[in-house]
Amino acid sequence: MKVNCNIFFELMTRHAYYESGWCECFSFSADEDTARLFKRYQIGIAAVAGGFKLYTFGRGLTNLVDSLNAAGPGFFQININCSDPTFYNFTELPTNWIGSIEYNTAYTSAATANAAELYAKLLPDAQPGYAGKIIINFNDLTSLNGRPAFYIEFSPRATQWQYYVINQSAVYLSSPVIEDKQHQTSFEGPQQVTTVMGQPALFFSSGQRLLPLSNWPKYKFNLLDRLPPKSQGTAAFATTAKMVFKGLPNPDPGYVSPVLVNNRQQLSSPMYVYL
Repeated sequence: MKVNCNIFFELMTRHAYYESGWCECFSFSADEDTARLFKRYQIGIAAVAGGFKLYTFGRGLTNLVDSLNAAGPGFFQININCSDPTFYNFTELPTNWIGSIEYNTAYTSAATANAAELYAKLLPDAQPGYAGKIIINFNDLTSLNGRPAFYIEFSPRATQWQYYVINQSAVYLSSPVIEDKQHQTSFEGPQQVTTVMGQPALFFSSGQRLLPLSNWPKYKFNLLDRLPPKSQGTAAFATTAKMVFKGLPNPDPGYVSPVLVNNRQQLSSPMYVYL
């Protein structure tokens, strides 16, 4: 016997930190009351890349919503589980905030291409066992034409990138610089500093320019040594550069420090490079 599976709700989470474009550290589960409703009305939750879908068997959406409203609670609660504690570092969230995130289908953008964005509400207190929750109001299930589809949008945090170059091998450096191949991004410095471990280092910083974090090498910076221009008679030759370290590391979101940029509290991403 063939049984029709009707998908009546779907949600996707987008996050530009990931090369895939979706939030890979999230999973979703029904809370206890919602799980009982799922069992009673034979509703399933299916995980998909970056989100989930809710489905039922052989029942129309209007009939389902009528039955759910008769049950009383008025909404489903889907908990957001986060497998990566550095999510709060690599996501654009308040730097001094440690709490949970709530989404509600009552607070959305206008639907575009049959999908609407859920707006985040930052709660001051962390919830034991989950990072946030999604409230799906039964009456909102019929608010969009066709199958209700929603999405959540996250932005990667932009930090001040800092490189500490520790010249253990005493490599001769005439005029070291850090830049990308296209010469579109250059770093301030170097400055002679001492690391927290007491090692002398050359310090480079992206300064006032904050660069977004990513889980793949979106930016490819090199450490170069610019050699002084040579001259032969009256003809001057252009300054040349020697590659010292190709492909400097990108930040680890697990290591961030507070920094003041343009009189605003931001986060920095310190990295250590050994020659």
